[in-house]
Amino acid sequence: KRLSRSEAWHCVQSTVMKTLECPLVATSLSCSNVDTMMAPILKAILPKLGIQKRIPHSLLYGSASVQGCNLKDPWVTQLVKHLQAIMRHQCRDTPSADLHVENMELLQCHVG
Repeated sequence: KRLSRSEAWHCVQSTVMKTLECPLVATSLSCSNVDTMMAPILKAILPKLGIQKRIPHSLLYGSASVQGCNLKDPWVTQLVKHLQAIMRHQCRDTPSADLHVENMELLQCHVG
């Protein structure tokens, strides 16, 4: 089916990226893993959006205020979700809070 550019953009933002965002709090993907995961998605969707396939990622994931495409970087989103989980669970009596405390203690022992 032929999609207009606005329909393709809406599909990317509301469907594809939201599907990727959902499990990010439970994963620890490296930046190269995210690039590998996003490559087929970008290869399929960028021509439909009228964007050159070889656009630099700094422009693709840049905000509109700096003339970027305003697409959310999954790696940055994963980092933000991890930090939100730490902040959310640090003061609660949950198994996640215990795991966060143990990881921080291990990190402190490792760093010195």
